[in-house]
Amino acid sequence: MKKVILTLTALILAVCMNATEHTETFSGLNSTTAKDGVHKFDLGEWTFSGMSYGSSTLKFNTNGAYIISPKLDNITKLSFTYRSGGSNKKITVSYSVDGTNWTEIDNFTIPSSSSSFSTWTKNIGLSYKTGIQFRILAASSNCYIKVFTASDEDTGSGSNHDYSDDPDYKTEGVWIPTKAFPAAKKTIYISTAGNDETGDGSEEKPWYNIAKAYENAEPGTHIICRGGKYHINRYGTDGKLTVRMKKSGTADAPIVIRCYDGELPVFDFEQQLIDCNRDKSKVGDRGIALTGDYHIIYGIHITHAADNGIKLEGNHNRIERCKFSYNLDSGIQLGFGHDFSQAGFGSKNDGSHCAYNDIIDCDSHHNCDFDMNYGSDADGFACKMHNGKGNRFIRCRAWRNSDDAWDLYETDYDVTLAECWAWESGKAADHLWVKEYLDGSASFSGNGNGIKLGGNGSGGSSAGIHYAFNCIAFGCNKSGSVKGFDCNSHKGGHVLVGCLGFDNGYDFMFESGGSETNTFFYNNICIGRQEICVGTDDYNAIINAPSKNGWTSHLVKNFSRDDFQSLDETDALAPRSLDGSFPRKFGRLKSGCALIDAGIDMQDISAASVNSAYTALLADFPFLAQKVTGAARDLGPYEFIDYTATAISIPAATDGTPANGGAIYNMAGQRVTQGYKGIVIKNGRKYLSR
Repeated sequence: MKKVILTLTALILAVCMNATEHTETFSGLNSTTAKDGVHKFDLGEWTFSGMSYGSSTLKFNTNGAYIISPKLDNITKLSFTYRSGGSNKKITVSYSVDGTNWTEIDNFTIPSSSSSFSTWTKNIGLSYKTGIQFRILAASSNCYIKVFTASDEDTGSGSNHDYSDDPDYKTEGVWIPTKAFPAAKKTIYISTAGNDETGDGSEEKPWYNIAKAYENAEPGTHIICRGGKYHINRYGTDGKLTVRMKKSGTADAPIVIRCYDGELPVFDFEQQLIDCNRDKSKVGDRGIALTGDYHIIYGIHITHAADNGIKLEGNHNRIERCKFSYNLDSGIQLGFGHDFSQAGFGSKNDGSHCAYNDIIDCDSHHNCDFDMNYGSDADGFACKMHNGKGNRFIRCRAWRNSDDAWDLYETDYDVTLAECWAWESGKAADHLWVKEYLDGSASFSGNGNGIKLGGNGSGGSSAGIHYAFNCIAFGCNKSGSVKGFDCNSHKGGHVLVGCLGFDNGYDFMFESGGSETNTFFYNNICIGRQEICVGTDDYNAIINAPSKNGWTSHLVKNFSRDDFQSLDETDALAPRSLDGSFPRKFGRLKSGCALIDAGIDMQDISAASVNSAYTALLADFPFLAQKVTGAARDLGPYEFIDYTATAISIPAATDGTPANGGAIYNMAGQRVTQGYKGIVIKNGRKYLSR
């Protein structure tokens, strides 16, 4: 991996070093030759309308006069020098890919007459477009242009985020989904080398845009996405780049959108952010709007959307092994809005809409919203503002988002989180990227909580029992009051089992404004401070005695952070296994600590709402089960397992064993880079990895 990163870095540097400036001075014209029509200069053929020439300067001689550049490729920065012979002269700069339809880049007004030239310059982020023409248009006469420059230099804009955790857009081996994909009734391919006009959606002649492929989908269709970065550029009939997934599959024949085995596709909606910079009203354009039912979206990275990466309002959808980063609102959001009737389902939420969706093995990071006080809305994951029944987040990670890692604000029904990690929310320094696109002096106002389990700060109508099984929240310490696990005055109830909080303002905050009933705490660990004024507790651990109530029953106190193998962010960010499971070091206990065998088994918990919910969860996700290895359940998210022990001796090296670097395969015969659940096959022989 390090080699790949170094290679990519060298490539980026090489691109920067070889950046090219295209400059035009319009030399060779005179007052008689500068006529309307086509003129050939060093850069190619320019088109003039309403222009004249004098004193080495192009003059916009009539209202609405313009110049159009030759076709240029991969331009990231544009500039020209200008002056005016009067006040309040408006200039508009646009680009076109076909020479007919023009997209505005910027407009500005020259406030007063001047004999000296000023320079207009702008990073435009069109590094992926070829054959682009630029138009400079003056709304009135007596404006002047002297030098035009277009560059393909690296501007440092968001278009150059290199996704250092996915440097070559390839997976490390073939990922293993938690549930097998159903058989395809129809298969469509897209590729970064595809073409929406000349392709046919086959593997040999793929399309480019996911919207084009989706237009041709039906129940049972599999859309296979080759690896690489897709610059989403297909506008819908509404004039937006949002990919609208309104169709529905069926339980037996869902619509599947997934990565090509061993490759990572990145859907980059940066053009939305560029559009926003020109027109602030476009802030709010989602990347994918999923309103249909029975979809599987697997192994996709979504970035730079002008709102949510995915806004999900349909039912029975499965989002798995996806990543959401650098979006202008929550990475993925489930729910509707404050007024449920606006969704078209009447005034009452009966739970049947935006229901039974599973978000599995997904990561969401560095998402940040922009408005007058930016950062206050964008969460890693959100299920809020009128969700339906049965939505679940399984083995997901959220870090360095501007607002909260998870937000269940104003829910109508239960939401479940199982084995989810949240950290480092709400830090302004992580979100300066927003200002690469949207100018302004707005102050940062992200809340910075880890897992916000409902409520609206004052109770309100928030409903449902929210479940957090074996989750971790840490490093949410923007201020002394920021919470790792927060009830936010939610009235419906909470069940927290096996959760770990540390290095937050408050690791756990369940104040007296929250639910007094249907709130249970079992097998949790608090390394810092907490305030728990509600609920029933049993078999928990805390180092410091809380100032308010807290946990009292079967309380373990004789432990420290040194009892964990790792509580370091670096280990939390380590790669997942091919089956999606988290790295095995972070949040795991060390041998011999007091937290081992100090908890209660799930089947021994008397609260029916706890046991039944967990049993139902394991029925769908059996890999979440943690077999008790000692006398009782350990405290915290994970049962201690001694991975240094082995029941199978590793044979001595013979001619049949591989040399270092030999090919490794998993039990399915797929070539991989590491063992699957500790078992590898080398040169036809099975080994238990140490």
